Amino acid sequence: MQATMRGWPAACRRVLEVLAAAAWAAGGSRAGAAVYVYTNETEWAAVVTGRQILATTAAGVGMAEEVPAPTANNIDVGSNLTFLAATTGLSRSFRVATLEPGATFTFNDNEIGPSSPPGAGYENALSIGDIDNYEDDDCEIVILGGPPLRALAFELGDNEPGLNDPGLTVYGTSGQVLGGPFPLPAVSGGYAFLGVVSDEPIGRAVVDGDNTVPQGNNDDMAIRHFQFADPKAPADMPEIQVAGTAAADQVALRWSSASNHVYFVERSAAPTTGYSCIASNLPTEPPANAYTGSVGGAAAYFRVRARRN
Repeated sequence: MQATMRGWPAACRRVLEVLAAAAWAAGGSRAGAAVYVYTNETEWAAVVTGRQILATTAAGVGMAEEVPAPTANNIDVGSNLTFLAATTGLSRSFRVATLEPGATFTFNDNEIGPSSPPGAGYENALSIGDIDNYEDDDCEIVILGGPPLRALAFELGDNEPGLNDPGLTVYGTSGQVLGGPFPLPAVSGGYAFLGVVSDEPIGRAVVDGDNTVPQGNNDDMAIRHFQFADPKAPADMPEIQVAGTAAADQVALRWSSASNHVYFVERSAAPTTGYSCIASNLPTEPPANAYTGSVGGAAAYFRVRARRN
């Protein structure tokens, strides 16, 4: 079984992918990594500890091994930026890199020159490619060293709504996929927060941007303010287990529950098309709640939402 996670505006969130009802006929529990995705910084911050931030200011970007410090406006800082813990003072070393051949990062992009202020929406940020060249805005964050990382966040700028973004994929330290691709938050002319928390150590996170033709048309993404942290003890995060039932089209969900909570079960044929609530205000039954429902087809996505009373 493979489990994947998506963020949603509640104190706890988890999405569980049921690949086929028949897969649970013999029973079983969650296997593989669990990855939570948050699009609200306050909610991500509430479930992590030991936050460290590399702010993409001129001084921050200037700490990259490849960049003179500090950098200036509208400067091409290259396609690879390596930030060593010994230089930044962070616990971990990491690299940020573009993925399209020939594409580079531009700091404080303005399309004019160092003597002019950054373009609106590109202040203290790295534009992926150049804001007028329509590159395929793909990049990656790679952890190079330090203690295992299980919580990562950053901000994405000017990711236009309605484009065909493959999304964010999170990889483990051995190159295995931990979760994704998760849809990128869309925002025009501003920034959106994107944070993940993983059960297993994160080795790499790939942002796969707009795949329209021409590549990246009207989607001049930027990235900024990298954050690293550790998850808190998951007291408010239901640990979900899945098993098949005697009925081929049903699945049994069981999750750890806490006092002073109610739970909501939602189902979708595909997470990008939205979820429908199939059970609401389920009272807590510590230490665990259970729910049996219909898969409703060859495959379904389920998620459990917790709300504190």
